[in-house]
Amino acid sequence: YKHIMFVMVTALSISVILALLFYRMVLHKREDEAVALHKRIAETAQAMNIAKSQFLSNMSHDIRTPMNAIIGMTAIASTRLDDRRRVKDCLEKIAVSSRHLLSLINDILDMGKIENGKVSLTLESINLSDLVHDFVAIVQPQVRAKRLDFDLAILGIKNECVVADPMRLHQILQNIIGNAIKFTGEGGKIKFRMEQKPYDRSGYALYEFTFTDNGIGMTDEFQKILFDPFERATTSTVSKTEGTGLGMAITKSIVDMMGGTISVQSVLNQGTTFTISLPLQVENQQDDIVPDMFKDLRALVVDDDQDICENTVEILEEIGMRSEWVLSGAEAVQRVVTSHKQYRDYHVIILDWQMPVMDGVETAKKIRQQVGEGIPIIILSAYDWSEIESKALEAGVTAFIAKPLFKSRLYDVMCGTLFTDQQSAKQEADSEAAPKFTGQVLLVEDNMLNAEIAQVLLTDFGLEVACVENGQLAVDAVCRDDAVYSVIFMDVQMPVLNGYDATKAIRVWEKSMNRPSSVIVGMSANAFVEDRERALALGMDDYITKPINNSELRRVLSKYCV
Repeated sequence: YKHIMFVMVTALSISVILALLFYRMVLHKREDEAVALHKRIAETAQAMNIAKSQFLSNMSHDIRTPMNAIIGMTAIASTRLDDRRRVKDCLEKIAVSSRHLLSLINDILDMGKIENGKVSLTLESINLSDLVHDFVAIVQPQVRAKRLDFDLAILGIKNECVVADPMRLHQILQNIIGNAIKFTGEGGKIKFRMEQKPYDRSGYALYEFTFTDNGIGMTDEFQKILFDPFERATTSTVSKTEGTGLGMAITKSIVDMMGGTISVQSVLNQGTTFTISLPLQVENQQDDIVPDMFKDLRALVVDDDQDICENTVEILEEIGMRSEWVLSGAEAVQRVVTSHKQYRDYHVIILDWQMPVMDGVETAKKIRQQVGEGIPIIILSAYDWSEIESKALEAGVTAFIAKPLFKSRLYDVMCGTLFTDQQSAKQEADSEAAPKFTGQVLLVEDNMLNAEIAQVLLTDFGLEVACVENGQLAVDAVCRDDAVYSVIFMDVQMPVLNGYDATKAIRVWEKSMNRPSSVIVGMSANAFVEDRERALALGMDDYITKPINNSELRRVLSKYCV
């Protein structure tokens, strides 16, 4: 019995000791895990603080870029009020930069959704010619600041009108070109190519955007993590460049949402090529080209890029012109002189501005010296030609056109150059045919500057405008027995009574008086889909975002005004 008890006590003691040792081991392991967790939390918090600082720095730079353009162009316009063409050019650039600034603000407000991959696409009809030229206008100052060679070309674009999200498409292009400019040294070269290709889905086409630079390039290892959030190359050259590391991750997220693909090829210290392929729904656009208008007319295209020459000739042939091309200014002069001696003068010459040995302006000057003033000469350029405009006109240049070259823009320039009288008549007819509306509208806006802008825009459309400064005054105006408004433009955020409550009050009064419902259009700087849905759910008929633009206002008036 004593022996059995001894064995049992010994076994129990050993079990207790083993249990204590196991508990101590588990406790020690948990302590190590807790220390590791706290370390990871600290590292994550530090990384988030660094990312926040980088993000704020990057946003500061990106916001200041269009702001500098707005302030600078305003200053230039104010000192050249007598130069109508220059003032108009400044105003157009201010408008483009303002739209870009607005898209940046929208992106900042929507950043949480972008980081979580919850961005929604707003599909609408867009013109690729307008979108690409706006995009080029924004990046030109950055290109000039670094003295980069910016080469632009489009290939095989048959459908300029597509259905897409213009802000997101612009964001993709801006992110890629921004990196190309950022990581290409001064005096480097960037190429942008846009090409339309067939797609296996009916009603769609594949649009391929290619960006090539001869900048610092990337290592093979970094290319594998390029599209991960917050990833940045660790070379000393790159580490000096501002950025959050979110740009490429956001770009890939948007490309994926649009059903497209993005790829990169890069060699360290040699350059990078990005290729974005997007399937976009094409629209059946009405072709304004007059058949046989340019029949039997001959054109000469001069550019040191063979792809651009071939594409331009193809476009000219589509509008009915017979065309030839050469790759240098010297060849162009020789070809023009030979044709002149054979009494087969070209009807128009299209010259690239930036060419080696002899640029477009010098080529135009030599052509004028050899064959006189009879042949119209058009300068084709990817750059702002205002700095050489006077010199070019003195050399004999007739008109200018911007790269990349779309058929619609080339057709308009050719009409204006070869058929001046018809183009003037067309512009006058278009001006007379600008939509005019009749009726009285009620404008409800508490900000006097916003009210002034909206009132001018509405008056220009031929409408009578009554203004009140808050929702309560709007309710009082509508509830008068003699008040009949074609449209009520209702600001959302106002003192006394906001736009939502004013709309509800008007709807209740109309129902009690058995009156037909007024057309109420909400106006707000809140641009998210949820804001629009809320406005419609509370009784508004439509919704427009600030700042108000003419095209959006025209859409609403065409819908509700006779």
